[in-house]
Amino acid sequence: MKRCSRCIIMAGIIGLILISLPVQAEKSRVVIAVTNSGDAMHPVIEEAFYKANPESEIIYSLYPQDQLKTMILAGKADFDLCIQPIEQINVYGKDGYLEDLYPLMGLAQWPENLLDIRREIELNGSLYGMPIAVYQTAWSWKDALAQAAGIAKPAVPWNWGDYKALSNQLPTDINMDGTMDVYLMYGAKTQDNALSNVQLGNLYDYFSAYPGDFTSDRFLKQLDIFTGIVVAPSLLSQDTATPPLFNESTAVLISNLGAISPLSLMAGEYGEQSFLPPPIFEADNVFYLGGASACAMMRTAPHREAAKAFLAAMLSPEAMSTAYREKEMVDLVYKQMPGSLWSDMYGVFQPSFEEGSGNIYVVPRGRTFQVEDFPYTKEQFDTAQNFRNKLKVPSSSVGRPFYDAVVNRLVQWKNGALTLDAAIKSIQEVYLMIVGE
Repeated sequence: MKRCSRCIIMAGIIGLILISLPVQAEKSRVVIAVTNSGDAMHPVIEEAFYKANPESEIIYSLYPQDQLKTMILAGKADFDLCIQPIEQINVYGKDGYLEDLYPLMGLAQWPENLLDIRREIELNGSLYGMPIAVYQTAWSWKDALAQAAGIAKPAVPWNWGDYKALSNQLPTDINMDGTMDVYLMYGAKTQDNALSNVQLGNLYDYFSAYPGDFTSDRFLKQLDIFTGIVVAPSLLSQDTATPPLFNESTAVLISNLGAISPLSLMAGEYGEQSFLPPPIFEADNVFYLGGASACAMMRTAPHREAAKAFLAAMLSPEAMSTAYREKEMVDLVYKQMPGSLWSDMYGVFQPSFEEGSGNIYVVPRGRTFQVEDFPYTKEQFDTAQNFRNKLKVPSSSVGRPFYDAVVNRLVQWKNGALTLDAAIKSIQEVYLMIVGE
C-alpha cells in the first residue's frame, strides 16, 4: 500500500514538472504539392511570404501525377496548396476539392494586376486557382534558311489552311544537287510529344474550342486540312540530326520552342531567327495555344492561415513589381511593366528533391538575388503582353491513344478504306470514349 502511494505521489510530481516545462509551439508551415521540380521555384513570391511571415516555412512535396490525383480524389490530401496545369485545377475545382478564392481572399473580382486569363480558370463565378506561371507556345522561324529557299514568312495571324499551303512547298532542294535539303519541321506520321502542337494535337484543341462539332462545314474543312498535313512529306524524321549549317545537309524551317516566354523572344535570345505563333482556327477568334499553371488551395488544407498567406504573397507589391529570371526564362503573370529583374544565373536556388529527403524541399529564407534593370523596352513588353493576351489554354489534355486512333482513321479515309462519313463517325466515337466523359 505504501509502495502504491509512493508511485502515485511520484507520478504526480513528474506530471507537475512536465506541465511546468515550456511547450515549444509547432512552426507554422504551408505545404505545397507539385509534380515537377520546376513548380517548386517562385523566389519573389517566397521571399514576400517570408517577409510577412518570418516564423513560417514553405515546404514543397513532390508527387507523381497519378499519386497526386489519387490522394485528392480519395480525400486524403495532406497538403495545403497544389500547383498544377490550369485544366487540372478546373477539374478539381468543379468536383468540389478546392476553395473558391474569391470569398477566401476577399476578392470582389479577378485581380486587376494579373494577366487576364479568367476565361480559362474561372468557373461559374468561382475562382479555384491563381495563375503562378503562364507559358506561350511558339515556333522559331529560320529567316536565312527561308530566304535561301525562296519561301516567305507567313503573315500572322495565320490559319491551318495557310500551314497546309506552306507544307506543300516543302521539302525542297535549295542547292539543286538532287537531294531534298529543307523540310518544314521535325516530326513523324504518327503522333509524338514533339509534334503535339503541329498535327492532331491541334485537332483536339479544335474540339475544345467547338465541343461536339463533328458535322459542320467548318469541321469538314478542318478535317480535310489536318488530313492533308498528316500525309504531307514536309516533315523531317525525328531521328535525323540537324547540323548548324543549312547548306551542308538537311534542315528544318520551323522548330518547336514549346512553352516559352514571349519576353525572351522579344529580347532576341534565340539568335538569328524570329518567333512565329502557331496557326489559329478562325481569323475572327484569334487564340494562340499556350498553357498556364495555377496555385490552388485544398478545402481540407491543414494549415489554412499559412496557405492564405502564400496566396496573399502572390498578390503582394513585391511580386507584382518584379520579374524573376532563372536560366534565361522570364516568368511573368502580371500585366504591368516590372520595375526590376531578380536573376539567378547560376541556378543556386534550384530545388532539389533528394532521394533520402522523402521528396520534400524546404525553401530557405534570407536569400540574396542579383537585381538588374529590366532589359526590355516598353514597346517590347507591350508587344509580348499583347501576344500573351491571346493565350488559349486547352481545357483538357489527352494522350497517345487518342492521337494514334484518329491518325489511323484519317489514313484509312485517305487510302479509301473508309468513307468520309464512316471516318467521322469513328473519330466521334473515339473522342467520346477517350475524351468526352
